[in-house]
Amino acid sequence: MAETASRQVWIGRGIYLGLAALVIFVQLLPLDQRPTLFSPPDILLVLTLVWAARRPDFVPFVIIGLVFFLADLLFQRPPGLFAALVVIATEIIRSRARTLREMTIFGECGMIAIAVIVIMLVNRAVLALVLTPQASQVQTILHILATVVAIPFIMGIAQFIFGVRRPVPGQFETKGLRS
Repeated sequence: MAETASRQVWIGRGIYLGLAALVIFVQLLPLDQRPTLFSPPDILLVLTLVWAARRPDFVPFVIIGLVFFLADLLFQRPPGLFAALVVIATEIIRSRARTLREMTIFGECGMIAIAVIVIMLVNRAVLALVLTPQASQVQTILHILATVVAIPFIMGIAQFIFGVRRPVPGQFETKGLRS
């Protein structure tokens, strides 16, 4: 039983790392060079928050920190700022994992949406504080809205395609304790 749970956790971590690498790779592809008004959603952020809300044991903070630090370097963002904000948000969500299990799907989406909004606004405020050039406020708002709209879709994909479901009460955790 413990070997199966441990294997499932490592498979979940591998799937998360594979999806994160795929999302980063696709975002780095030069598909269209023309500037657009529409800002695509931050799929990597939503994917991480959904997995942290549903199965916190699949995404430990070290993996999240490394993935987002690599994304900061590859996307030429200030190194570590966005990664630190995501790690803090996922740890807050992880600490509320038990209450998230009892929430409806709308409550879970709302909590993830609040985390996305706070991460994006704090990131923008810190960058403004150190006078870093940023996108316009309209583009930032559109980016936040697109990311929030993507949350239910990513939750559905995580549940129905990758099987990332909330553990039911009484299911054994990886440490052998009842959840």
